[in-house]
Amino acid sequence: MGFFSDLGGIIGDTGRQFWTESREKHTITGDAKERLEAFIKQAENGDVQAMLSLGCWYQEGTTLRYDPQQACYWWTKAAQAGSVDAMYNLGLLYNGDLAKSFPPDDKQAIYWLSEAAARGRDDARQVIEEDFKWSLIFKKWVRR
Repeated sequence: MGFFSDLGGIIGDTGRQFWTESREKHTITGDAKERLEAFIKQAENGDVQAMLSLGCWYQEGTTLRYDPQQACYWWTKAAQAGSVDAMYNLGLLYNGDLAKSFPPDDKQAIYWLSEAAARGRDDARQVIEEDFKWSLIFKKWVRR
């Protein structure tokens, strides 16, 4: 990818975040807001499925505003509680596959994808093998 496609992705992410934040303010009212707050409380109290769902909602930008940072927050909590799906999602997020505006981090991508792969997510191992190669010199995965 070149500079302009990366810049376009970041601008697109920023526009998407602004648009979905505005939509969230105007569409989530009353009863829906109470249900959402109760759902967030469930996640805060350790409900792993609620944490995973919140991360997905923030990443998709359909139920809640598009916010990759919040997606990362909730997926990290879910992954630390043992959710393999959250581990995989974090690996993709840190790999740069889900959001142009989220700073990629190869070390975190490899860590979370490896954790997911070790727990049976074959697609996580596939992402590692497609995007990275094992360096005999450095004794670690490096980006292709």
